Amino acid sequence: APRAWYIKIDEHLVQHGFVRNPYDPNLYLKKKGGEIVIVVVYVDDLVITGSSVRMIDAMKKDLNRSFDMTNLELMHYCLGLE
Repeated sequence: APRAWYIKIDEHLVQHGFVRNPYDPNLYLKKKGGEIVIVVVYVDDLVITGSSVRMIDAMKKDLNRSFDMTNLELMHYCLGLE
């Protein structure tokens, strides 16, 4: 199941203009104009950040249409670090 999830999310992100990082296959980047959105896939979670709240919100809405997702809002801890 984890491999199937990764394949599905990878296909979705690439189809929506994200580029997989050649050095870290869990890191995706989308640039539009001077704005950027970064997605990190970690097991069955996504960390989304970027310079454009508008692009991030649009991306989250798109993901919610395709996947059953929970938005946990702003992240305060990652891998035990604040």
